[in-house]
Amino acid sequence: MLGSVSLIYPFGRDQGSFAFFADSALHGKVIYRDSLIGLMPLTIVVHTLALILFGRSMTAIRILDLLWAMATAAFVYLFVWKAFRRRWRAVAAGVMYSFLYYLLGYWHTAQVDGFLNLPVAAAMVLTLAAFETDEKPASGRLQLKWLGVGILIGLALLFKYTVGLILPALALVAVFAYRKQSTKGWVTAGWLLVGFLMSLAATFLVLGISGALPGFIEGHFRVSMPYSQVGYPFYENVLHRLLRMAESYKLYPSYGIGAFLGVFGLVLIIASFLKRGPDVKYAAKLPTILVLLWLGVALFSVYIQGKFFLYHYLPLVPPLAIFSALALMAVFEPVWRWLKRAWQRVLLLLLVVAGLIACSSYPARFRELASVATGQMNIRDYWISGRHDSGADFSLRDAMNLADYLRARTEPTDRVFVWGLELLANFLARRRPVSRFTPPLLQMAEWASHGYRAELMQAFRADPPEVFVVKHDDRMPWVWGHDKDSFAVLMEFTELRDFVSRYYRPEVRIGRFDVFRLATAD
Repeated sequence: MLGSVSLIYPFGRDQGSFAFFADSALHGKVIYRDSLIGLMPLTIVVHTLALILFGRSMTAIRILDLLWAMATAAFVYLFVWKAFRRRWRAVAAGVMYSFLYYLLGYWHTAQVDGFLNLPVAAAMVLTLAAFETDEKPASGRLQLKWLGVGILIGLALLFKYTVGLILPALALVAVFAYRKQSTKGWVTAGWLLVGFLMSLAATFLVLGISGALPGFIEGHFRVSMPYSQVGYPFYENVLHRLLRMAESYKLYPSYGIGAFLGVFGLVLIIASFLKRGPDVKYAAKLPTILVLLWLGVALFSVYIQGKFFLYHYLPLVPPLAIFSALALMAVFEPVWRWLKRAWQRVLLLLLVVAGLIACSSYPARFRELASVATGQMNIRDYWISGRHDSGADFSLRDAMNLADYLRARTEPTDRVFVWGLELLANFLARRRPVSRFTPPLLQMAEWASHGYRAELMQAFRADPPEVFVVKHDDRMPWVWGHDKDSFAVLMEFTELRDFVSRYYRPEVRIGRFDVFRLATAD
């Protein structure tokens, strides 16, 4: 129910890029080799799966994302049930995951940081199951469980390597938990590592066989690493970065309810943990230790990225959901026990759910969904209404209008090159790129090299695209490392500027896009 509001969401810039690469893969392109990108591979796999299962549209990934979030919520439920054996708390945690996740809008859902929550949640559930298995280190069942945990952590890393800290953290927990059986602890850590390496080895094997491995390595060091350093390098003052992290979260007031309930629940669980004292068995404290570890890894993932976009906080949603559920149940359960009649309890439950929804952005989202579902508003009109434009650098309306123009004025075999960070139009128009530099990040960013620009010019001279598009007013210093828009960078790239000036004629201006047509076949 909560996730249904997302089924009418369009793409943001990131989803458009992911879908473009996935569509390219379905049409024979080898990602990393034919498209130089800095993404980890499983994001493209998920978007490819969405296109295969649900068709080539902006809705496909929203359907898959809804199923993905439901599966993640189910694992959050299982974790709390195994950890605390209180079914209402488990139900509340699963519901709160959905509630907190879909508080986010179209830009921040169906993102990499949200997809990795599923393998992490599954790994945490399997970790609890492994600790519950009182068997010898050589037990095949126990070894398989820890192997599975390692595989799941490897899969999470293949979405984004910022969650990699969870591997050594779980290994240390296992070694300490089995400290009286030192062999068992180190064997457990070994199986964790084996499972983790299996995930990576299988991925690198596929990349190597397909010829994508050199491009993967190049994209990681030439795209991903420099981009992650733009504005806020790793050596930034720790206190300054933590303050920015807190300030950035405050920029999103709609998420305040999650923070409030989460902090309240965190205080309760820590107080309960400390109240038990040192005499309580480690096994009884283990669930609390694991959920606090989960929180720590999620905070580290947010911290290490440094840019603090709202979707970077998505790894925090599962532990926040668990803490929020504990906070709600601390109030809810005493009242529930006090009420004796079934209708009173049902009424209480409805009041709690209605109160949460009323204090959030869901009522407005449900109204938008209803207006589209009942035909009061056409889905395209909803998308191009302007409510899905993000600041000064992205306009869904302009991208869709450009795609309409390209479909109408070019042939399916024509190639289109957009000078700017804009792959959504290529995806919607179904027009092929020119080279592996789509988008041309390595020609536009402050770390652009002469070699990459020369390679792009070679591709243009060998087979120039039918249409060249340049974007205006898209200043993104957090991406490029400078404050120029795409047009200004083109003016400084004299070889490409002169090539376009000589061989292309201006055709039309669509929003912030200038469209140029190849003027000669020579």
